[in-house]
Amino acid sequence: LARLDHPNLPKVSDFFTEADTDILVMDFVDGDDLGEKIRAAQTETRFLPESDILDWARQILGALEYLHQQDPPVVHRDIKPDNILLTDHGRAKLGDLGAAMHIDSPDETSRLVGTPHFMSPEQAELKPVDCRSDIYGLGCTIYRTVGGANPFTGETTEEIIQDQLTGDARSLGELNAEIPEKLLSLVSRMMSRSPVDRPENAAEVREELEACLREEAGAKPVRTTEKFESPKTGEILIKEINEPAPLPPGLRVLVVDDQRVSVLAAERACKVLGCVTESASSGPEALDLLDSEQFDFLLTDRIMPE
Repeated sequence: LARLDHPNLPKVSDFFTEADTDILVMDFVDGDDLGEKIRAAQTETRFLPESDILDWARQILGALEYLHQQDPPVVHRDIKPDNILLTDHGRAKLGDLGAAMHIDSPDETSRLVGTPHFMSPEQAELKPVDCRSDIYGLGCTIYRTVGGANPFTGETTEEIIQDQLTGDARSLGELNAEIPEKLLSLVSRMMSRSPVDRPENAAEVREELEACLREEAGAKPVRTTEKFESPKTGEILIKEINEPAPLPPGLRVLVVDDQRVSVLAAERACKVLGCVTESASSGPEALDLLDSEQFDFLLTDRIMPE
């Protein structure tokens, strides 16, 4: 775990055992976790902004792609809102790597690991897991975030697992009528009881997520009309104007500038346009982000120092 290095994962710096307790030391992430934000929104009887949720989900999918591409692949096994850490600058980090394991670990099914509301059915039944188990956990996390409720219920761990294995989650569209149909369908597939019915990997989920949002936006030219007076005849004429199509939602922009004020101004402008931003204050930091994530646009200061 100490070798893992990704902008959406806290860096692991040490591991030791004390009084029969395994202790993992990771970077401190200054900010709230997603669970805290969900609970605060519920107190105010509101949902979190969909654009924010999708931005966090994209970032966590980037971390999962990285984990799952290790040799052998690393499975997190405990994805849930409380383990998604959010910085004040909009960066999402997938924390609590204490349950993470390599797929070929010999003791992977020897004990119950994870959180009942979010663990996959194969985890609950102590069966072998693979990367699709994390996809299930993220699906349940998105469900909880956009719907404001857990997909499965029960007073005890056993009751929650039983509901998960035999029951059906309430329709997410009934909990939040504002969610696009294609996103509802994707989350439903991510939460399929059988791993073979889920998306194959995190990259597929991210691509489908971005594609379905672009289709829902239906980025078509906006047609308006304008009345004006002919300078020759004084006749009132009507002119049709085809305005540029709005930007598809969720375009990813990397803002690179060593001046924080400039970065904040650029991020504010991008947010107005519905874009998702990441920022870097130096060339090497920008290159690290470009190596680990995909961006649609790069916005940089042309006299940026190295």
